Amino acid sequence: MQLGKDPEKIKQLLAKHKEFQRTLGAKQPTYDGVVRLGKLVKDRAPKTDEPTLKQMMSDLKAKWQSVCNKSVDRQRKLEEGLLFSGQFKDAIQVCLFRLEKFQFSLLIYYYLNYLNEICRRWSTGCAKRIRLK
Repeated sequence: MQLGKDPEKIKQLLAKHKEFQRTLGAKQPTYDGVVRLGKLVKDRAPKTDEPTLKQMMSDLKAKWQSVCNKSVDRQRKLEEGLLFSGQFKDAIQVCLFRLEKFQFSLLIYYYLNYLNEICRRWSTGCAKRIRLK
């Protein structure tokens, strides 16, 4: 990708890419839902279909990760282009914003995992209590 040295053009590309990332991020719940449904289908499907379904889910995961990784790579290249164009202040601001966003996403990820673990333990405990009766 050839960016050139025009900081205004790089800023425009960065803003456009930021919008793309918002759109991509909005698709994450849809992807997660498809993965959950895929697991349900795999669990309820005949055992002969299991390898095919696993492969399909693996392909979907690989493609999703590829799109996300390419998006991150493009953002990094745009930020580097901004830095190399002499716009150090703007490049640092973009990096700080990205770091804050990542920190928030990480916090949400750990919180959701914590809630999932609580739900799993609760449902396992309920199942044990039912078996004891």
